Amino acid sequence: MVERLVVTARGDQIGARDVLGNLYDRKPQEMDKKPIIREIVPLRDAIEEVEAQLIQMALQKYGTAARAAQVLGVSPATLSRRMQKLLP
Repeated sequence: MVERLVVTARGDQIGARDVLGNLYDRKPQEMDKKPIIREIVPLRDAIEEVEAQLIQMALQKYGTAARAAQVLGVSPATLSRRMQKLLP
């Protein structure tokens, strides 16, 4: 939980909004739907990290790969390939 808060907090400090959003799986105003970049990393690495996070979130929230793929706007086959590549 602490690691997730550090990664997803919007500012330099973790606030109540961050904690409550993570505890109750709510995204206050959908966390403005923007990823947080804390340092410069190769673009490929950043894209892979965002994809992995989105896939994990969609699978947790929707429970099935078919529904997660639909919400993410990709085919189930594409989701499956990316899951194999990105997730441990």
